[in-house]
Amino acid sequence: MVSISKRDTLKAMAALYSLTNETRLKIIELLLQRYRVGMTPSAIAKVLDLSLPTVTKHLEILEEAGLVNYVYTRGGTPSKLYKITDLYLTIQIDLSKFVKAFNRSELERMAANYVQKKMETNLPRNITINDIKSALKTDQDTAYVVYEYVNEKKIDLIVKPIASMILDVLEREDKKSVSIQELKEINADEYWIEIACRHIQNKGIYTYRNKELVRVEIE
Repeated sequence: MVSISKRDTLKAMAALYSLTNETRLKIIELLLQRYRVGMTPSAIAKVLDLSLPTVTKHLEILEEAGLVNYVYTRGGTPSKLYKITDLYLTIQIDLSKFVKAFNRSELERMAANYVQKKMETNLPRNITINDIKSALKTDQDTAYVVYEYVNEKKIDLIVKPIASMILDVLEREDKKSVSIQELKEINADEYWIEIACRHIQNKGIYTYRNKELVRVEIE
């Protein structure tokens, strides 16, 4: 059974949202008919007479909501094989938190505002509900859903902006490497700076080791 607790307000919202679209319901119905074997996106697209990009987008929404999952097919060119996660779904909703999370654009604004405020002093490693409540001067329920959102979107809200700051330091000072100690101007816990360095490393231009980000020299 897929069970979403009252603590997972955003996940509950995602699950409910995923079930409000006719196309997604058709995809779920199709996957229910093939509950044990699953289907590839291209097979779903063919049966429902939809484009592959359309089916892929809807499957991503259903996956984010936890209603479907996939494994890769074996043999030939690997393809995602989607299945229903479970035949039963249980959702508990804390209405006081749910209504706070309903305005997505406001939630995004508040989360970005919190991160910006903390980056003016020092963004802590452990972000807490009470810290968000204090920084934004808001109520407990709002702080809770902002906390959920910050954790859900931490790559976009925290890691990518810090990675941009690090690259700015390298470019501004014309450096081929930079150590964690040299990045003190970035007002964030070392934990976030290291994650940002690893994010940069994944792009393939720099490598991160021994707390130092070093540009890869191409021979």
